[in-house]
Amino acid sequence: KRTANPMLDFKIPAEQIAEGRTRVNSKFLAETLFVVPKNDGEAVRAVEILEALEAPHLRVSQQAWGATLDREGLPAKLPSEVKRVVVFEIPSVHVEAALREQGLEVVIIDHHFYKDLDRSRADSSLEQLATMLNWPMSKVDLAIAVNDRSYIPGMIAMGLIKQEIREVRVYDTVAQGRTREWVEDRIRLSQEEIPTFKVEAGVTIIDRPVADEGILKQELALKTSTGIAHSLIINSSRVSFSGDPQVVK
Repeated sequence: KRTANPMLDFKIPAEQIAEGRTRVNSKFLAETLFVVPKNDGEAVRAVEILEALEAPHLRVSQQAWGATLDREGLPAKLPSEVKRVVVFEIPSVHVEAALREQGLEVVIIDHHFYKDLDRSRADSSLEQLATMLNWPMSKVDLAIAVNDRSYIPGMIAMGLIKQEIREVRVYDTVAQGRTREWVEDRIRLSQEEIPTFKVEAGVTIIDRPVADEGILKQELALKTSTGIAHSLIINSSRVSFSGDPQVVK
């Protein structure tokens, strides 16, 4: 069953696009190749914004999570008007160095830690892109960004209500390759499963297979005022805990 009457509209409105086009540095846009995947909600929104601004050099990567610039296969020769390459969460120190050797400016947009490569930042990648483009972020843009960097606690802190948070989570999960119907079905099943689990010392004990662990944790988090739920998963292959590190201790 589809969610009725969504509270957030994820289509970028015409007036926001018009304002964005007046605010963006058109010369910067014309001289820049943007390399962006579409493997989660934040990346999809970045592509939507760049398409709304009619960025002339936009390469939408088809790589899933774990994307690297080594596997992207950028052309050996870029258009002569391209002076810089903006790389959105597709790391590769080697390829970035090679681009710089060609005389191109390389701008990294990221906020993640990759094993030995630390690109963590306080702002999400979408917020960094918006700042770069002088894009007027809407409530929906900010919600997508906060979901990526701070998950449910961050969205609660920004004042979103539960149904709005669910809509952002659906947008993000669909961007990762699931269908809306699949996500909404797992939300329903998770809500039915939650009352059947034991809760000891504030920790929900999940000791059997569930419809989807990630969505179950999401629904547990939405039952709290802070967005932080404590759960202990015990099955034949692993034992894992989610929640406040102090509770782990």
